[in-house]
Amino acid sequence: MQGLIKTLDENETLIIELASHTDSRNTFEYNDILSQKRAESVVNYLIERGIDPDRLKAKGYGKRTPRTLDKDIVKDGFKFKAGTVITDQFIESLGSTQEKEAAHSLNRRTEFRVLSRDFVPKPKNAAIGNEKINIVINPEENIVNFTFGSGRTIEIPCIINGFNRKVVYEKSEKILSVSLEQALKLLQESAISKTDFKGDPEKILANGTIADKAVFTIKEMRIGNKVVTNVEATVNSKLKVPMMFGDTILSGFGQFSVNENKRQLIFSK
Repeated sequence: MQGLIKTLDENETLIIELASHTDSRNTFEYNDILSQKRAESVVNYLIERGIDPDRLKAKGYGKRTPRTLDKDIVKDGFKFKAGTVITDQFIESLGSTQEKEAAHSLNRRTEFRVLSRDFVPKPKNAAIGNEKINIVINPEENIVNFTFGSGRTIEIPCIINGFNRKVVYEKSEKILSVSLEQALKLLQESAISKTDFKGDPEKILANGTIADKAVFTIKEMRIGNKVVTNVEATVNSKLKVPMMFGDTILSGFGQFSVNENKRQLIFSK
């Protein structure tokens, strides 16, 4: 926990999610409430140590997300290999009650992930100790609310390499297009770098601008809780909106539907 506090202190623009998980025993409702309380407890701990609550999001996932081990772990004398997914089926395949208990305990954890990197720090003398953090129990993880822009264009909130953006959804658009102005802004904010461009960056980025039709790679693009990596984007100097994509790109996040009446982008579970 001290390591997380140090990271947040040294990177004042980070906004993170504290995600708590339970093992698979008991009901969904019970585990949702239990995990939410655990996430809230961690958030309160961080707030008490001076972290701005606006940088912290608490979310309880209950038993919905079995842990995938990113390295070999020894727990209570039992070795679990990297790449193992701690599902009920895996646990039931284990040879003893003690080993099963060790596996269940691996699913009980609180993790953090970076949601965005563009938080604006408040003045140092601003009091934040008594502020409240918004906590959502049993969130609709697959629903993203969007807004309408001019001409009723659908504007979907996205996080591009840690920076909040809105992308216009146009069903028939085949690629992810980025206006010249927006591409330059991404460069200035270090959301992308010259090494992300295909081809010779010295030619593509000559004269303080970016060549039309230049292609660069977005390392991570997030919509709600859906994430895709290594997305190709094309600079379009004639584009009238900052960014635009269609079904081709959006389907990479999963099956979806658009409810314009409710202003919701809904991903299939």
